[in-house]
Amino acid sequence: MIVTLTSGSAMLRLAPALGARITRLALQPAAYAAPREVLFPFPEDAAPDALLHWPKGGLYPLVPYSNRIRDAALRIGGTLHALPPHPDAAPHSLHGHAHRVAWSVLAQAADSVALDVIHPGGGEWPWRFTAGLQVRLEPQAAIIALALTNDDDSAMPAGLGLHPYFQHDATDRLGFRAQTDWPVTPDFLAAPPVPAPADYDPPCPLPPGGLSLYRSEWDGHGTLRQADGTVLSLSAENLTHLVLHRPDDGRYLCLEPTSHAPDGFNFAEQGILGSGRVMLPPGQTLTALVRIGLSRGD
Repeated sequence: MIVTLTSGSAMLRLAPALGARITRLALQPAAYAAPREVLFPFPEDAAPDALLHWPKGGLYPLVPYSNRIRDAALRIGGTLHALPPHPDAAPHSLHGHAHRVAWSVLAQAADSVALDVIHPGGGEWPWRFTAGLQVRLEPQAAIIALALTNDDDSAMPAGLGLHPYFQHDATDRLGFRAQTDWPVTPDFLAAPPVPAPADYDPPCPLPPGGLSLYRSEWDGHGTLRQADGTVLSLSAENLTHLVLHRPDDGRYLCLEPTSHAPDGFNFAEQGILGSGRVMLPPGQTLTALVRIGLSRGD
């Protein structure tokens, strides 16, 4: 089943069975303008069992954590929790598991949809939780709300994020502000934080080839300015970390707003500040809000 939302000429398609992925998103850059595809498309005929090696495209939720946990070993207090390593990131785990399971549709309207997924504990994550996703479409924007509720009897480490694959051209100028850099290691973990350069403030083109950056103390705003004056904007609430990734061939650009650094839960256990880890008490909920917009620039 594919859920299709419309608002004016804008269109969004979402596949609940494929990890609540947004497979396509077309927004209007201005009133009466033709809609433009924002995301690198995700193949809607992908089989659910293919999501372990997911095709690159669309947008999916990162729950209950984002990026990698070193050696798939999570240390909380004096307890070591072993997680399944991801075959594409072994020996580390990767991006939680909520994007690899089916979500349930709770409510749907012409321009909005609400979904959830319930994890019973064990297997991919030791703690029980419920995750929620609400998507609302406007002609020039998609607004995405995330929620993670601890259904367990003890506090659990908790994280949220979104993983979009944006359409991208080498002439695009990227702009954002962040104060801290977590240097990327050869196996895409993070090294301890250092002050970040102001490399995309003001906006500028990305260097040629592949690139990965992990930043924190992000102000929650980013732009991708295209040669014809169209501006893709990304804004987030309660997500102060930003992951940037572009493959060597440059065919898409990932700008991932997240609540914590890669392996941030273990960094917090080591006393490294600023990792973004939240220890969510039983019955409590962690929330975030993201807006993806398209407009004509000055």
